[in-house]
Amino acid sequence: ELLSDRRILHFGSLSMTDEPACNATRYAVEQAKKELLQLEDRPDGGDQDILMFQRMLLEDGGLLREIDDYINAGAGAAAAVERAGQIYAAKLSCMEDEYFSLRSADVLDACHRVVDVLDGRPRKQAVLSEPSILVSESFYPSDILSFGQGMVLGFIAAKGSIRSHAAIIAEGMGIPTMTQVGSGILDYPDGTTVVLDGENHLVVADPDQD
Repeated sequence: ELLSDRRILHFGSLSMTDEPACNATRYAVEQAKKELLQLEDRPDGGDQDILMFQRMLLEDGGLLREIDDYINAGAGAAAAVERAGQIYAAKLSCMEDEYFSLRSADVLDACHRVVDVLDGRPRKQAVLSEPSILVSESFYPSDILSFGQGMVLGFIAAKGSIRSHAAIIAEGMGIPTMTQVGSGILDYPDGTTVVLDGENHLVVADPDQD
């Protein structure tokens, strides 16, 4: 299965004053934090630290002020959250410390959760019609958690890092994961047969043609 970019871009401003937009954002942030806390409390969850990290990101004063600044500049609530998240993530990705640079994906993931609340899009468990290896440019931790266990045979990312939180969660679930395989993997259509050899860091698409 080839996962397309599911993120929705927002442009312009909403028909509300700055104060209602800021209040709507604060509400959405609180709801997103509650969702993350519920995920932390799952009896089968071994990724509490990762989810708690995202929840703490949504309490960061710098990020929240960045969002308010964009709202005060005329952006709508969802657009402000997206833009502030991109700026904050870019700052982290430029850090020399790999641990912090890899956390940029967590910022984008947490902000995407807030935007979902603002847009009224409830988080649902993704459903696959058959066991599949999932392919995308990159995966967020919430992407991994949304599929659960059973139907996912593996994850392949064109970018990302094996030390990212998304890869760590997948490993904890016992799902083979490959990252940084290159954009060429995205050119294959849905339904393509793929061999994923995590131990040898090998991906073979259309093996019958070789």
